[in-house]
Amino acid sequence: MTSTSSRNPAGEASERSIRSVQRLVHADTRSSMAVFLRREMVQAEVPTALFIVAGLLLVVSVVELVDAGAVEIEAYAGAVIASVLLFLLGLVTRRSRLLRQAASWLFAAAMVLVMAWMLTAFWQSPDLAHPGYIAVILVALGPIVLEWGPFLVGGAAMTAATIGTTWANSWGQPIAWTSTCLLAMFVSAVLLYLRRRSLAAVAAAQDLAEQRAITDSLTGVLNRTGLDAMLPGLTATALRLGQPIVVTFIDIDGLKAANDTYGHEFGDEVIACVAHAIRGAGRQGDLIARWGGDEFLVVGMGIESDPDAITARIELHIRASDIDMNRWPGEISVGSAHGMPSAVTVDELIARADERMYSARRVRREGVDQA
Repeated sequence: MTSTSSRNPAGEASERSIRSVQRLVHADTRSSMAVFLRREMVQAEVPTALFIVAGLLLVVSVVELVDAGAVEIEAYAGAVIASVLLFLLGLVTRRSRLLRQAASWLFAAAMVLVMAWMLTAFWQSPDLAHPGYIAVILVALGPIVLEWGPFLVGGAAMTAATIGTTWANSWGQPIAWTSTCLLAMFVSAVLLYLRRRSLAAVAAAQDLAEQRAITDSLTGVLNRTGLDAMLPGLTATALRLGQPIVVTFIDIDGLKAANDTYGHEFGDEVIACVAHAIRGAGRQGDLIARWGGDEFLVVGMGIESDPDAITARIELHIRASDIDMNRWPGEISVGSAHGMPSAVTVDELIARADERMYSARRVRREGVDQA
């Protein structure tokens, strides 16, 4: 825990750097996790979707040609070529990291090309034309690409091409084709929205689980796992800025007696009270963690403060709280150590601060006994 009496540019930069380390865990985690899940989902599903479209295109084309009772060699050859190309594209996408990164746009572009081929085939053989084929592609586009940009660009291109070709060629009922395309786009947009929302809910649940994994449920400060996760970033920042790391070890005096006399519920109140007092007395940006049952660590950057001054500030916050001072005297023991991260490890600083905390407690008790 560092002093708040003076500030300098380096200290301010240190504080901002510490806060940036904390934001790695807390800020924008949910939205970034949702983006990550969408990207992973698209990269995994687009190759499979291309395989499925390739197979369906070939099967449907063959069935339609057989039902038509005519051998449309050019249309059949076009369907085979398109199917093979889609299948190969799926294989390449599955193996190419570069293509996977652009999977949403790649699938949208592939569907635009498939739509162009279908419209060309319908133009040459109007008997094969059916709005259901167009609707299937449009509906599937949104929930597969999972991004609004590729969906809107690809969907708009396919819808405009279909409506324009339909009215120009007068297949059946152009109004029916137009309404089918617009309805398919609407359904696809709804599916896209719902799927993105479900992935966001998964990301939120995962973020909550991660926060619980690194946070002490009683006090709201970091637990050991959380502190271990944050320390590498803090150390790297201290090395970059040429700042020392300071560790403050805080132990609650008399907690066992309070637990034994008044129960663990009151003991939990004491622990929570001390954690709140440490947050109030410390500098914004310091890493505060519950190290053990009645032990706390404060890790930050800067010059080491006087442990007696730290103790006084924390105990002042404790006395200002609602804790029953008749049951617990509101006393703590504090030890502090600091050093350059290039010369000493955080574990060594923790050990030194722990030793000094016990020395401070012994001196304090001896003073009370002598009094």
